[in-house]
Amino acid sequence: VLATSSHLSHYDTELSDERKLSGKDARHAVYEMKLEGKDCVLKAFDLHTHRGLPGFLQEVILYTRLLHPLIVPLRHAFVDGELCR
Repeated sequence: VLATSSHLSHYDTELSDERKLSGKDARHAVYEMKLEGKDCVLKAFDLHTHRGLPGFLQEVILYTRLLHPLIVPLRHAFVDGELCR
């Protein structure tokens, strides 16, 4: 699940408020996106807040264990090096 070669440039659409699915008070932004022409959901985890990289990794581990019919399964998790600077 943890991908080392993925980054935001692989998505067919840009992050924008028009594609934002999460509310303004949400801890993390969630966007409707396209990857290789297919609809997907991207959750943007801000590493500068919300427990940083350890919090991100903990959430990835929890999501990989989570199986529920109303929750989208986690396919890829990655840290975009361009946005971490």
